[in-house]
Amino acid sequence: NLGCSDDNTGGTRNGSGFSQLKVEANILLSALAYAGTKGVDASAQGFSDAEQVLDISVNLIQERTITSKLLIHAVRKVRDLKPLVKPKFLEALCLVAQKDGVIDAKEIELIRTISEGIGCPMPPILDGQ
Repeated sequence: NLGCSDDNTGGTRNGSGFSQLKVEANILLSALAYAGTKGVDASAQGFSDAEQVLDISVNLIQERTITSKLLIHAVRKVRDLKPLVKPKFLEALCLVAQKDGVIDAKEIELIRTISEGIGCPMPPILDGQ
């Protein structure tokens, strides 16, 4: 259990789900792909897995277009997902991060920051997990 509060299922509080958050998904997944130490090409391969989980098409956006303002906006929009849908978004993030075979500290901290920001905090990751 990722600790998401509330027991609502479904999409956003104001709509149907991930299809309304495609831009925000692209921003957050791309930021994570660029955070990886193995290069963006390896992490970007995880986008197809993320598409399966989110049931939307996602695209890597150019790194120079990702600003802190965009990241904050994206987190705020994803925070509007109903609580039981948020773990799927975190799963998509993890699929992108692990595609290169290594999830480094920078990627873990970014996923943890996003998870806190969307109201779905992750449990601690212990060595050997």
